[in-house]
Amino acid sequence: MSEATHQTPAQPTSLNYWLPWIPIGVIWALLFRQVSWEWDIIPQYNYGYAVPFLAAYLGWKRWETAPALDRFEPSKGLIWTLGISAVFLLALFAPARLVQEANRDWRLLYWIQGGIACGLTWSLIAGMGGKRWVAHFTFPILFALLAIPWPTLAEELWIQGLRDSVTHFAVEILNWTGVPAFQRGTVIELGNGLVGVDEACSGIQSFQASLMVSFFLGELFELKWRWRIPVIGFSLLWAYLLNVVRAYTLARIARASGPQGVEEWHDFTGLTLMGICFGGIILLALWLDMKTSKPVLTKSAKPAPRLPKWVSIASAIWVVLIAVGVEGWYRVHENRASEGKSLPQWTVQWPAPDTVLQRVDDDFADSVRTILRYNEAEKTYWKESDQTSWLGYYFEWEKGNAAVMNTQYHTPQGCMTFSGVEVQSSHPSFEVKVDEVSFSISAFTAKDDRREFHVFYLLWKDPPGLDNSSNQDDDHDWSARKRLGNAIHGKRNYAQQTLQVAVFDAPDYEYAKRKFEDRLKLLISIQ
Repeated sequence: MSEATHQTPAQPTSLNYWLPWIPIGVIWALLFRQVSWEWDIIPQYNYGYAVPFLAAYLGWKRWETAPALDRFEPSKGLIWTLGISAVFLLALFAPARLVQEANRDWRLLYWIQGGIACGLTWSLIAGMGGKRWVAHFTFPILFALLAIPWPTLAEELWIQGLRDSVTHFAVEILNWTGVPAFQRGTVIELGNGLVGVDEACSGIQSFQASLMVSFFLGELFELKWRWRIPVIGFSLLWAYLLNVVRAYTLARIARASGPQGVEEWHDFTGLTLMGICFGGIILLALWLDMKTSKPVLTKSAKPAPRLPKWVSIASAIWVVLIAVGVEGWYRVHENRASEGKSLPQWTVQWPAPDTVLQRVDDDFADSVRTILRYNEAEKTYWKESDQTSWLGYYFEWEKGNAAVMNTQYHTPQGCMTFSGVEVQSSHPSFEVKVDEVSFSISAFTAKDDRREFHVFYLLWKDPPGLDNSSNQDDDHDWSARKRLGNAIHGKRNYAQQTLQVAVFDAPDYEYAKRKFEDRLKLLISIQ
């Protein structure tokens, strides 16, 4: 037996044991709270809700088998290095949170905050057990970062490439099996309609979830890395093949039963194939686990963190002050922007019931509700006396951080393109006055598989001080300078309303525009 160590065994019930972890836990919690809105609205990140709990479990497992410490005493140099690093990271957390609150779609800030949380966790662990402990606990710390969405460019290249590839192979298999099909972007064109791989077949989400599951199972079964790599590779290939199967299956259902059949089988096929996907990964991990011999690990006494109580308390107070201060900063600026100002409030009044062919209030597909996260929505289809057909969509968002990204990312151009509609031209923006209130309108001409039509789009933002003019370039300025300016000026929450109207069977764009200007004065009711 080695000599007794200079470490005092940790007492899990003592304040000194838990106090140093409180500020670090709060930083991790704030990060997960910030990023959770993406878990809600982006299907491939729904698994994010499980990651914090799985990471905590893996950390607990590593804690139980942490290496025994024989006479470990951190040197003064190490203490100074860790202390300076921790102070720098805690100081960096303040501007990172401030800027993130105004730019919740800026994923770089999520990764910076994730780096801060990891760095502080490593610093505390290094002070407790040195580099052996840092190496031992690195995997569960990095595993927690899987909850953060990928950088936007990497995600677009990866996901869009997968969608194109899945669509291509599904179309090839359909043709091989006697079903005529064509690929139009990420949409499968059949003889009786379209099937979109983006939404009607959104099983792409299983790729990133499968990646997370493969990492977790490799650690859970304590597989050596020469076995974990094949599990990760298998999970990606298996998810890809099942996505092709799902796209093919839904296309066959659409061919036989039409779009209604796709809607009926959409969720069932998704859940079934995701279960098969995860089941295959679990079976492979279990098989490799049975073939792998593992050393018997014994529990050892753990040291308590070596921080004075005042340091832990000061760090916790600093983190809480940052969270409260950031919220206060934006609320003060929002209150100032609203003082003595008010924007007209308006609602939509759809045509008289005798002209309405179909009226739907908040009865959109699950994918639409999940992605847009609106508070209210309506859809109405009607015919005018000149035999033109009209399709109107109205969405409303209450004040909330995610509203900005929802409307900016889901513009008519993007949504129509992804649904297989070709946007033929964009027309100059114009203004329509309704009771002396000016509304800026964007206009497009598009074409689906049957006919050409014209789309008119209105975006309205509140509170006062936001620009509702026709020049909306400011909305799409996502430069670092603009983002930092939003934080400095306290620009964050605002409510939004959108109205989109498509006019079918009009002789030309100018005719549709004149009709729309007349109709808008009846559609909008100023309050």
